[in-house]
Amino acid sequence: MNEKKARFISIGMVALAVLVGIFGYTRPEKLLSKEGVYYYIPVGDYMDSNGDGVGDIQGIIRNLDSLNDSNPNTSTDLGVNGIVISPVYLAKGPNKSEPLDYYKIDPEYGNLIDLEELISEANKRGMKVIMEMEFNHTSIDHEWFRQALSSAKSPFRSYYNLKGLDYQPRTESRLVNEESLWHRLNGLKYFSYKDYMTADLNYESAELRNDIKEIAIFYLETGLNGLKLKNANNIYTYYEEPNEDSRLEKNLDWWQSFRLACKEVDPDVYLIADVNDRAAVIAPYFKEFNTVMNVFAGERAIPYMIKSGKDMSADNGMFAKQMDNISSSYKKYGKNPIDGIYLSDESGTIMSKVGNHAKKSKLAASIMMTLPGNPFIYYGDELGMNDEKIQNPDSTIYNHYTDLIRLRQLHPALKTGSLIETSDDNVHVLSYIRYDSKEKENLLVIHNLSDDTQSAYIRELKSYDEKNIIHSTSNHDVMDKNLSKVQLSGYSTLVISLK
Repeated sequence: MNEKKARFISIGMVALAVLVGIFGYTRPEKLLSKEGVYYYIPVGDYMDSNGDGVGDIQGIIRNLDSLNDSNPNTSTDLGVNGIVISPVYLAKGPNKSEPLDYYKIDPEYGNLIDLEELISEANKRGMKVIMEMEFNHTSIDHEWFRQALSSAKSPFRSYYNLKGLDYQPRTESRLVNEESLWHRLNGLKYFSYKDYMTADLNYESAELRNDIKEIAIFYLETGLNGLKLKNANNIYTYYEEPNEDSRLEKNLDWWQSFRLACKEVDPDVYLIADVNDRAAVIAPYFKEFNTVMNVFAGERAIPYMIKSGKDMSADNGMFAKQMDNISSSYKKYGKNPIDGIYLSDESGTIMSKVGNHAKKSKLAASIMMTLPGNPFIYYGDELGMNDEKIQNPDSTIYNHYTDLIRLRQLHPALKTGSLIETSDDNVHVLSYIRYDSKEKENLLVIHNLSDDTQSAYIRELKSYDEKNIIHSTSNHDVMDKNLSKVQLSGYSTLVISLK
C-alpha cells in the first residue's frame, strides 16, 4: 500500500516538474468567491483538438476564450465564472461512470500536464476548474477489484462488499429485490447498486477511506479549485444501512472526513454534491458541501411549469414559495449554502424536455438565471442543443444566455441575493423578488409561462416609489406604474428595479 502511494505521488511530482519547465507554471492567486455561473463540460463530447473524434483537454483549452476571455468589455464570450469537467481519469461506461484507474488520465483526453495547463489557463481568465468524481463504485476491471477477488488475504478485500455464494440477502426492500443487486464472479458474490459491471465500494474499510482521500488530495494538488461528487447520498445505500437516520449519519460522517482532508490542501476548496432526493434529504448535506444540486427545480418544477404554462410545481405548490422554503431548510445546516440550479445533465437536455421549442428553452434559462444559487449551464444549452446533439436553428439562444449572465453579474440581488415570493393574480405568471440587503437592491422578476400575452396585478409594486425595467426579453412588455400591473408577451421575462 505504501509503495503504491509513493508511486502515484512520484508520478504527480514528475508531471508537475515537467509542467513548470514547459509552461513556467505558477499557481495563481486564489479565486475566493464560489458564487457565479458555471459551465459543465462532458469532456469527450466537447472540443476535439487532434481529429480523433473524441473531445479532449486541449480542446477545452483552445476554447477557453469563448467561455471567458477575461475582458469585461467584450461581448463575444459567454462570461462564466467556472467550468465543471466530467471525470478525466481512466474510466469505462456511459459518461465515464465506471472508474478504472483514478490516478491515470484517460489517454483519449490527454495527460496530467494537459490538466495542469487547463487549470492554469482557466484561472488566468478568472474561471475555477471543478472536476466531477465518482466514489460510490469502481468498474469490476479496476485493479482494486481484481486484487480483491484474487485472494482472501488481499489488502483490497475490504474495499468491496464481497460474500460467499451461500450468502442470502434480504428479500424485501422498498425498491427492488436485493438479490438482484448481488452478482457472481470467481466464486464470490459482490454488491452493486448500479449494475453488474460495477462493484460498490465498502466505506466501512478505513484503508479505502484513506485511499479515496488521497485521490482527492492528488487532484487538488494539481490545482483543481473544487470537486463535484456524484451520488453523494449513496456512499451507504438503503441496502447497506436500511435505517434512514443511521444511513444519513454514516454518509455525513464520511463526507465530513473527506471535506476536512480536502481543506488541508485548499481551505477555499469548492465542494459540490449530487443528491438525487427530496429537499428534506438534501438539506443536511450542506453541513459538508458548499453546493448541492437542486433536483426539484431542475428535473421537475421548471420543465413542468413551462410545459403546463402554469405557476404550479410538480408537488402542487407555488414555485417561489417552495423555493423559499427549500432555501430556509438549507440555512439550518450550512453557513452559506449555495443552491445548484441546472436545466440539463447527462440524462437529458432542457431543449428536449420542452419539446424542441426555442422560446420555451429560453424561458427556462431566464428562470434559472434569476433564481438564488449558482446556475450550471450544461454544454449545448446555450446553443439550443437537444438530446440527439441537434442544434436548434434559433440563433438568438446564445445571445439570450450571454445577456442573462451579464445581467446576473451586474446585480448583487441576482448573484447572491435572497428570494421573496410575491402576490400576483395570474396562474400563468411566475413572479418573485430578489433582494440584497447589503447592497440595498430589490429586483422584481416576472415570467410569462404561456404562449399568450398575459397581464398580472402584482401587489408588491405598490410598496415602491421608483420602478424601472432593467431587462426585458420582448419589446412588447409593458408596466403600468400607477396600477401595479404588467403585461408580458408569450414566454417573456421582465426584471424591474424597485426603490
